Amino acid sequence: MPKYDFLDGERLRKARSAKRIEPILQRLALGLARVPELGSIKIFPERLAASDRLSQDGKKNPIVKVGADGIVGVELLLDEPTKVV
Repeated sequence: MPKYDFLDGERLRKARSAKRIEPILQRLALGLARVPELGSIKIFPERLAASDRLSQDGKKNPIVKVGADGIVGVELLLDEPTKVV
């Protein structure tokens, strides 16, 4: 499995299911890292989630639920074959 230097394990992380990180997801994650309100960014296969809060289920996933009170979050979906975010 490739090693990605931009992942710090704290703010920028990847899911175990993400075997390879597409270059566009890396660029998007680094761009979102510039937003101070987004304290955690996690890369999944074909998607990226960023939020100011993490789930409490042990997985530490950014909470991006639409309509949740007091949450600052974003989820971006990637369709690699068609090059659409």
